[in-house]
Amino acid sequence: MMFEEFKAIRKLGFRFVSLREVDRTDLQFDFYDNLQVLLQVLNFASVIASGLMIWKGLGVVTNTESPIVVVLR
Repeated sequence: MMFEEFKAIRKLGFRFVSLREVDRTDLQFDFYDNLQVLLQVLNFASVIASGLMIWKGLGVVTNTESPIVVVLR
């Protein structure tokens, strides 16, 4: 309960909070919006990490620095 109020004060600043009442629904939507952004960032990071692990795994198996070579001509 108090955690949400402190979070709103830190986010908005003391002057803004003293002039306006903090609405709990605003805090809930901010929390869920931030959670969605965090989940998207973590999902993107896991995709990048998976690709790097596959690349490094292929490098270890083939004993080369670049296991995949693309010839354009």
